[in-house]
Amino acid sequence: MAQLDAIGNGPVIVYDDHHIGRGVQIVEANNKFVKLALPIPSTSYDVEVFYNLANNIARQWSASPAW
Repeated sequence: MAQLDAIGNGPVIVYDDHHIGRGVQIVEANNKFVKLALPIPSTSYDVEVFYNLANNIARQWSASPAW
C-alpha cells in the first residue's frame, strides 16, 4: 500500500529514461482502481508503455470499470 500512498494529491509521471517522451501519468490510485492518462502528443513508445502498464495492472488486480 505504500506505493499507492506515494501518489498523494497529484499525478505521478512514469517514464523510461532511455527514451525521450512525455511518459504516462498515474492520475489516481487506490486499492480498487487506477486512473492512467497518456499526455498528447506522445511518442509511439509512450503509447506502448501505456498499454503495457494497463495490461500489467489488469493482470495483478481484478479489473472492473470505475463507472
